[in-house]
Amino acid sequence: MPKISQHFPRTMVIAAATLLLVGCIPPFIWPHVETQRSDVGYILPVSGAEPWLHLDNGLDFYAWQDCYGYVSHRDPCEGPSLTAVPAGTAPDWMHLLRWYSPTTAASDSRVEIVRPLSAYAGTTDRLLGLFRRYEGSPAKDDDIRLVRPASEDRYDQRALGAAPFTERSINIWHDMSASGAEVGEIQLVVYDDQHVWIFASSVDKQGATDLYVPEKLFHFKGDIRALMSQPMLLYYDDDVSQGNARRVVANEMDASRGHRIPFKQMPLPNEFFEVDPVAFRRPVRRDQLPTVLCHYSESEFHASMLDDYQRRAPELKSCKPFSEDALHDIERHRKT
Repeated sequence: MPKISQHFPRTMVIAAATLLLVGCIPPFIWPHVETQRSDVGYILPVSGAEPWLHLDNGLDFYAWQDCYGYVSHRDPCEGPSLTAVPAGTAPDWMHLLRWYSPTTAASDSRVEIVRPLSAYAGTTDRLLGLFRRYEGSPAKDDDIRLVRPASEDRYDQRALGAAPFTERSINIWHDMSASGAEVGEIQLVVYDDQHVWIFASSVDKQGATDLYVPEKLFHFKGDIRALMSQPMLLYYDDDVSQGNARRVVANEMDASRGHRIPFKQMPLPNEFFEVDPVAFRRPVRRDQLPTVLCHYSESEFHASMLDDYQRRAPELKSCKPFSEDALHDIERHRKT
């Protein structure tokens, strides 16, 4: 959250100090006004833009970027945050950003978001994507996110026009140190309400053992791709691994070392999995300028130094299109 400054009206401070000096009021009585202010830039979608990702579980995700660092000292804007709204709803950004940010599903440290092929059965979860940690990071470091609408609205997101959601996060890195298998790209994510199967390409001879073909393990319907007939490394996640998916191997002895599971212990449902064909690779751009410049402010009156109050974040007062001239005006105001 941006830094918050406090300002006390000079005339009120002088008046209170005078009263103290002449003994008119006890020392702990110090009437004052506290004002919290900040100016923040954002990169927001243009009016009428399509969602960054539309999911058929009732969630539309829109991407936006916080540019407070650019407004304060010309640092690049942060990476994208993804905010969910009810599907088919046009987001009201001035309402969504009223208290800085609604619930988000991304970290500004990521450099790329990838959405591979996926398939699902018996769940309202949908694949949000794989979040790359740094430039050129291997697939084992990918953070796989599944999302669904949340029944509980802990942070009053609906009042802002957002849609509360819950996440499942899975990775495959725990097996790497034990197996030495090199992993290429994560190609396919198959999941239901309790289990996740992750198929990744193998890039070395050692990883050429214990490969599995998706079409031989699952029943698919929909837009079936040639990828599903290719042998790949397989990782499995359930309540036991709790987001740290285990490598699937045929030999029980091999499963005794590392973060692994024997193939015969892994459940394979007979139901049909619906293929989700929406796939993409989207790099994060940080060289963009803000599109809007917003002013936040909140003032509170206190009768004494000992007031028991709960500090709150500044509230959005106004936004205007970003320009360097508008930013220079803010900087001049800060110095006065």
